[in-house]
Amino acid sequence: MFDSIQSMNLTSVNVTLFLIAIMAWGIKYTLKWYSRREWHNPHALLIVRILDSAVIPLTLISAVVIIFQTLRDTQTFEQYEEIYERISISLVIVFATIAVARSGSHILQWYSDTVAKRTKSTLDDNFAPLIHRVLTIGIYIGGILILLNSLDIPISPMLTSLGLSGLAVALALQPTLESFFAGLQVLTDRVVTVGDYVELEGLEGYVIEIGWRSTRIQTTQRNLVIVPNSRLVSAIITNYDAPVREISVIIEAGVSYESDLEQVERVSLEVMNAVIEESNDAVKNRVPHFGFDSFGDSNINFWVWHYAKSKAAAKRLTSLIIKRLHQRFVEEGIEMNYPVRKVVYEPPESAES
Repeated sequence: MFDSIQSMNLTSVNVTLFLIAIMAWGIKYTLKWYSRREWHNPHALLIVRILDSAVIPLTLISAVVIIFQTLRDTQTFEQYEEIYERISISLVIVFATIAVARSGSHILQWYSDTVAKRTKSTLDDNFAPLIHRVLTIGIYIGGILILLNSLDIPISPMLTSLGLSGLAVALALQPTLESFFAGLQVLTDRVVTVGDYVELEGLEGYVIEIGWRSTRIQTTQRNLVIVPNSRLVSAIITNYDAPVREISVIIEAGVSYESDLEQVERVSLEVMNAVIEESNDAVKNRVPHFGFDSFGDSNINFWVWHYAKSKAAAKRLTSLIIKRLHQRFVEEGIEMNYPVRKVVYEPPESAES
């Protein structure tokens, strides 16, 4: 690069680089003004972010080249030419790496803010932070390797040692890496998503965050439980919000053997229809079901069945149905027995005389 610049006129190069820097700043502020007026235009916002991240490194690169060109006319240039050139190339690589890293970061941030939020899938929302970190680290590592290579520092032994060190780190961080890849599996399989009500080994609650190492669940007692992803993928999970949020509500009860079963069925369905009309937790476009189940020790057992809008709604709806059924049975004189045992006593036969 510097050999080609050397054949050009010093003044024209300096003016050209100065004009490029001025134009970059001017385009940046012009697009910022335009994006404020056309805030709904995501492409203008993307260009503004890219220029915002690259304009300062571009200006610094221009300044480095101008300073290098200026030093060429000094008397000590030939004596320290190699040093000046190495310093200049190093600074250009550093500023270019910063510009590329910041531009990539802003592009991913723009994607998360504008594109990912408009998609139905949450997979890109979860992958964006990981890609952002990996991309940024990869760009800086690549810039460091290019810088070392430009300084004639051999990088092959470093890459070999990094590979061996990476293997040792991987073995030391095996549990963490296991949870990390388990997190990838959770995100890609979409077994659970943020906001789902799940049950896991006796634990119930809402999924509030799915990270790369662990998943956070908030219980109904407002406690926060952190579950490692490696345990999450191997456990038996009940997701009450998938594939639909509607959940069955089954109330089991019993009436005495002396009860009129036709009346019991009629009254129960009337209560269910009234509860469905009254409660916002009940699914409105379904009809309730009733059925007798078995002959119990003290009662004839029956069940009533309907659907609630969610797991939390099912608990509230169950409580309301039980209260309404009990109230109506008392009014109708329908008896629900306590546990009863019938004891038959036969007196011993009198001894023959």
